[in-house]
Amino acid sequence: YGVQNEKGLSMGGGTSPSKTRGWPVKYYGQRLEYGYNRAGIEDLTKIAMERCDTARCAVETMGGVAVEQGYYVNGPDDIHAPTLSDSGDDLLVADRKLGELWVFNILTGKNNASAIWAAQRIPPNHIAVAANSFSIGKMNLSDAENFKYSPGVTQLAEEKGWWRREDEASPELFDFFRAYGYDPKATNPEVVYSARLEGKTPEDWAAYRA
Repeated sequence: YGVQNEKGLSMGGGTSPSKTRGWPVKYYGQRLEYGYNRAGIEDLTKIAMERCDTARCAVETMGGVAVEQGYYVNGPDDIHAPTLSDSGDDLLVADRKLGELWVFNILTGKNNASAIWAAQRIPPNHIAVAANSFSIGKMNLSDAENFKYSPGVTQLAEEKGWWRREDEASPELFDFFRAYGYDPKATNPEVVYSARLEGKTPEDWAAYRA
């Protein structure tokens, strides 16, 4: 992973559950016949570190490369029964130049190719937590100052019935977590309750209580 560069751009996070999974073209040098994607989060973060000095630049760069090259989470997995518990990524990206903090969420796009991503600017005097779960909820798609996202960000969710435009209070709103966050099946009531609260994990709530 790219963690920090000489210009004061920093990032960190981890894998997240999502509703899609992508596979790399090659895995340990072996061609995967069902692998179409060339950019893992390790590649994306390093490219951002090489090219950017702001968090805005980083999220747009990572998102653009992922859409063009295809995003994947490492591992061969089973294409007929894909593991979704770690099939996306959730990053916090901060910079020294503008003093901004952004959240970046990403998953593979339609038909195991390209990428779907979103980024949200965290307001001053607020905190954000990256705890192995998508953390972007309601987005205002008309607010370019605070939200960035991939072209056609709602399309796959609408096609699959994961999200409906008519459920939102206005046409500009989109709920990224509800559309693409994976709600794991579990019998432990505490796990289910945690997963359903906007994707918050116990680690998230511990940070807010601190």
